Amino acid sequence: MQKTYIDMKETKIDLHNKEAIKEWSIKLNCEEKDLIHAVMVIGNSTQMVDDFLILNRKKKVEY
Repeated sequence: MQKTYIDMKETKIDLHNKEAIKEWSIKLNCEEKDLIHAVMVIGNSTQMVDDFLILNRKKKVEY
């Protein structure tokens, strides 16, 4: 599986858009509920959300 580059620094996650939630949960390799929780706690910056998911072990492990 080839990984795609995502510019995390300038991207925001829109919780009002169900498609965006689904898309970002796939890109960040997490459950939608965990993504929503992370945005509610830390904010909508994708880099901060990604870091939060990793630190809280909510990100799925890739083998």
